[in-house]
Amino acid sequence: MFTLRISWLVGGPQGQGVDTSANLFGQAVAKAGYYIFGNREYYSNIKGRHSYFQTVLSDKPVHGVVSYADILVAFEPETVFQHFDEVRKVVIYDPSQASVSVPFVRSMEPEIAEEKSELLESEGLRPTVNDAITYAVKRGAKAIGLDYDSIVVKVAEEVNVPRSVAERVKNVAAVGASLKVLGLPIDGLLEAVRNTFKNELFIRMNSLAAKLAYDQVPNVYDLKPLERREPRVWIDGNTAVALGKLAGGLRFQSYYPITPAADESVYLEAVETVEMEVDTLKKGGVVVVQTEDELAAINMASGAALTGARAATSTSGPGFSLMAEGIGWAGMNEVPVVITYYMRGAPST
Repeated sequence: MFTLRISWLVGGPQGQGVDTSANLFGQAVAKAGYYIFGNREYYSNIKGRHSYFQTVLSDKPVHGVVSYADILVAFEPETVFQHFDEVRKVVIYDPSQASVSVPFVRSMEPEIAEEKSELLESEGLRPTVNDAITYAVKRGAKAIGLDYDSIVVKVAEEVNVPRSVAERVKNVAAVGASLKVLGLPIDGLLEAVRNTFKNELFIRMNSLAAKLAYDQVPNVYDLKPLERREPRVWIDGNTAVALGKLAGGLRFQSYYPITPAADESVYLEAVETVEMEVDTLKKGGVVVVQTEDELAAINMASGAALTGARAATSTSGPGFSLMAEGIGWAGMNEVPVVITYYMRGAPST
C-alpha cells in the first residue's frame, strides 16, 4: 500500500534535453530518499518530434508507471496540448506561449491535433495553450507559469554566453521548479548537475538556471527528505542488462547503433573492465565492436562465440529483422550467442 505516490511527467521536442531533465529529476529525488520508477517514450525520429518521460516517486519501491500525471512540466506548447487532459495536480508551463494554438504546432500528428482540439471545443474552449491550461485548472490542477525567457537572459548575462547557448538550460530550469513544487531541497539537483555535466561552463549555466527557477515558483506539496537505511542503485534498463552480461562472463559484444539498444553497448564501452566478486571474472576485459551493419554484428558475435568467448550482440525492431540470415546460420550450427532484443514499434530505424 502506497502512502505516497506522485507521477511527474516532462515533455518536449526530441533532442532538446527531455531525457537529461528526467534523469536529473530522478537523481535529485532519489538523493532525498525516495524510490523512483521511470519510463521514457520517444518518437521514431532523431530530433524534433514530441517525446516525454514519466517518473513515479514514492516512499516505497515502485514497479510501474500510471496513466496520469500529478505534475506536468512543459517548456514548449506541444507538451501542453498532448497532456493537458492527463494532469491532476500541477502544470508548469511557459505563460509567454499562452496564445499559441494547435494548428501552429506543425509537429503534432493530425489525428492527435484533431482529437485535442475537439476535446477543448466540447468544453467551450479554444485550442490554445491558455485554454488547455484552463481545462486542467477546471479539473483541479494548479497552473504555475515559469518565465523561461527571463531565466535564459539572466544565465546569458551572468555566465557571459550567447543567448542561443543559454537556451539549453530550459530543461534544467524545469527540474529546479519541480523540486520547489514538491518542497524538496535543491541540493540534490545541484549535485546531479555536477555529476552529469563535465564541462565547468555547463555546470555553472545549469546550476544557475535551476536556482533561478527554484526561486520563481511556490510550494504545492510539502515533501521532506527521507532517511535511507540501505544502499541504493540508480540504474536504467540498458545498464541493468549490461551489468547482467558482465556478471555472466561477457567477453565480446558487437552492435550496430539503433535506438534504444545502443545505450547498452555504449555503457559496456565506457566500463570495459569491471571487478566482480567472483574470482574468475575479476578484471575481465570486454571487447566492444561497432560494426558496419546488423548482419555483421550477429556474424561477428557468432565468430567470437566459436572461438570460445562468451559473446553477444544487441539490437531493436528492424535491426533484428536485418540479422535474419546470421541468426539462421547461428541456429543451424548451434552457436551459443546471446542477442538482446529491445522491443519497439514502427518500421523506421
